[in-house]
Amino acid sequence: MHYQLALGEVSSGGTVAARVAPAYPGGELAACPPAVEVIARLIVDTHGRVIEVQPGNADAAAPERRPFLAATRAAAMQWRFAPLQINHWSADANGESHVVDSRTEPFSLDYVFRFTCHAGSAQVSAGDKVAAG
Repeated sequence: MHYQLALGEVSSGGTVAARVAPAYPGGELAACPPAVEVIARLIVDTHGRVIEVQPGNADAAAPERRPFLAATRAAAMQWRFAPLQINHWSADANGESHVVDSRTEPFSLDYVFRFTCHAGSAQVSAGDKVAAG
């Protein structure tokens, strides 16, 4: 979800407050496949809770990647964000600015989770934000 801010509006928040790294899928550890990257879209409610995790691209939903997407989903559902706050500022008759309206909005962000395995030892990144395009 992208918001077009009106004149006088300023947004804040929408940043990660707590994150949990996914567990490497146990059934995949013995095979030790090449590195797997899962792009996931995290849908966040007005309270900063992740309410849904969607595949961010077609590769993330491919059958061979389902265990990695499931691990990503289980971890990302535990993430917490600072709520996205949108404040509308205005100047009074004296030219002093102040907030006249404030609201919180849901939002979504895309993250890349990287699963690697070397000689039976697994490593998982907790997710790097996908650069805006």
